Amino acid sequence: MRNTMIPNLENRKIMPAAGSTREENGDRDKRIQTEIIPSDYYSKTSVAQCPSITTTRGNQAKEYYNKNAVTALEKVKEILQEFRAYWDNNLAKRADYLAAKMIRRKFSYYPKSPFLGQVPGVEIGDEFHYRMELNIIGLHRPPQGGIEFMWNEGKIVATSVVDSGGYDNYRTNQNTLIYCGQGGYNMNNASVGHELAEDQELKGGNLALKNSISAKNPVRVIRGSKKLRANSTTYFYDGLYTVVSMWEDKSLQGKRFSSSSW
Repeated sequence: MRNTMIPNLENRKIMPAAGSTREENGDRDKRIQTEIIPSDYYSKTSVAQCPSITTTRGNQAKEYYNKNAVTALEKVKEILQEFRAYWDNNLAKRADYLAAKMIRRKFSYYPKSPFLGQVPGVEIGDEFHYRMELNIIGLHRPPQGGIEFMWNEGKIVATSVVDSGGYDNYRTNQNTLIYCGQGGYNMNNASVGHELAEDQELKGGNLALKNSISAKNPVRVIRGSKKLRANSTTYFYDGLYTVVSMWEDKSLQGKRFSSSSW
């Protein structure tokens, strides 16, 4: 299954795709798709070395990380252990948010602003039990959105994406991810599932993916695998990808959507 395979490559790329393999059917509306592939943007990054980062905030993150790189793995492990222990012993409705708030008060290890490249202490294949864990270590900050982005040299570019497996994302092979765009889905009506209720627009995360094609910046990819007998998702870090192409396609509901190739 594509959501449970752990890639062997050391780094990954994300690219929007140049064309669609989906068949057209009458007046179905369009949607945007992006093709993403494993990235060789960086050579293998060791725990003791942070990849070069070109933005001001990224340089600050790199300098900070290099001072703490020796203990990066231990720090990530400590943060996740404290987060899980707090959540497991808290009966509040949104214990994950409370746990994340506690972690941010106690630890000042990760910068608050988004940045490009590898997260020190996190390696390809690492497993995360809760979505909020991606947030507290800086791997993917939005608690719900699938695309995180930042300003870089006057335009927004993607920093990370989560392929939760809930929409029309798919892999043409082990090294290429076709990622459907953000927005337009009906999340409030359980009877229709993940249907595209309206056209997707080229803004926000979708625009960031498009800009990442020309920027050629690395994008962190996280895959989600839903447990069959539980209403929960396990997340795996898949590495750095590069966005290569983007196109519009149509959903079964006739709505336009974006797809990107990585």
